[in-house]
Amino acid sequence: MQHFPDLGSDLPEFSALDPCRYVREADLALLYGSRELAVALIAQAYLAFDLMLADCDEVTGLGKA
Repeated sequence: MQHFPDLGSDLPEFSALDPCRYVREADLALLYGSRELAVALIAQAYLAFDLMLADCDEVTGLGKA
């Protein structure tokens, strides 16, 4: 999967489970003209968000995952 440079961010490298990272990369993919890659990255963002929620006690404590 192609990764684009982070424009203007001085934050440390994001983890693989950070949905915002995938959204930013999808934004850049659209900017560089790759709609297919952008769609794939948005799907990864949804997956990362779901995985983050699976570890959240406030969500899983309700008895539903």
